[in-house]
Amino acid sequence: MKIYSLVYESKMKGSLSSIEFQQLMHSSYINNYISDITGVLILHKNKFVQIIEGEYSKIKSLFSKIEVDDRHYAVKLLAEGFIEKRSFDDWFMAYYNPSIRNKTFTTENELKKYLLDFLSKDNVTNKVTKAFYYKIMEIFGIQDQNPI
Repeated sequence: MKIYSLVYESKMKGSLSSIEFQQLMHSSYINNYISDITGVLILHKNKFVQIIEGEYSKIKSLFSKIEVDDRHYAVKLLAEGFIEKRSFDDWFMAYYNPSIRNKTFTTENELKKYLLDFLSKDNVTNKVTKAFYYKIMEIFGIQDQNPI
């Protein structure tokens, strides 16, 4: 089965408390696990960037819900398409939010290092993951010394 993937960015409307964000991540993890959807959500300086991967109809259905979610606005699809294999095959919902102490990554630098190591030339094999990589570089203000 071919995997479908998309990456989008948006801006947070208002704010989410730590509890609200943790509830969002918990429900997303469960729903994604059930639907076999993998991906990463980054919340940094009131901007969301997310990449999701899975069966075409499930990804399109999830993105339709994301587009009308009132917790954010200015949803912009950055890239989408079929991919040969998942980039985040065991990540049902990894996330980073600097305002929450109990999270997948404990510091912004830890997240940056992991993503930059993970999203190396060997792992960025399609336009969707490439768009995610460059958006991550942009939001964290990292100059790419070795463009892919």
